Amino acid sequence: MNRRFITGDVSPVACRVIIERLHKAGIKNFEVKQIPKTKEEWHLTDGHKFAEMICEFMGWECNPKKSGDGGIDGWARNGKIPVQIKHHKHSVGRDHLQKFVGALNGYSQGIFVGWNFSPHSWDYVHIAKRDFKKDITLIPAHQILGELVLTLEQRLKYQKLYEKAVKASKHGKLPLEMVS
Repeated sequence: MNRRFITGDVSPVACRVIIERLHKAGIKNFEVKQIPKTKEEWHLTDGHKFAEMICEFMGWECNPKKSGDGGIDGWARNGKIPVQIKHHKHSVGRDHLQKFVGALNGYSQGIFVGWNFSPHSWDYVHIAKRDFKKDITLIPAHQILGELVLTLEQRLKYQKLYEKAVKASKHGKLPLEMVS
């Protein structure tokens, strides 16, 4: 079709319908951003891609190195604060933070993003400040992603709406929930 455009919709159902229509039209070269997913679906995202998305959401500079980055995935405040982003299903522990503090070198601050933090990691933040003069901010990923993380109940609701939309589109009508 040789069109170049950007489109947006707040409805995950509408986004899914649009994606399927683009595929049916033979259009494969497009990117979908910020579509809500369950935490389990987010965990299927490649770790480097996840770090890039978090940096993009936060307006941080992303480290172009994917390996050999010294544990630094990006920088906040115009390169003044190193950032590490872990995409583990399990909790970030003290050992992860100790390595991050070691990677900070000349920096006095750092930001660490993860899905969950163990109680020992929260304790280590105080130790790092007291013993190493490193001020570490822990940010749970769900605080950054906000409504982009769906509960299972929300996922099921959207699935039902999607099924209604597909059925209705075959009859030329949209369900009331999609119109409002």
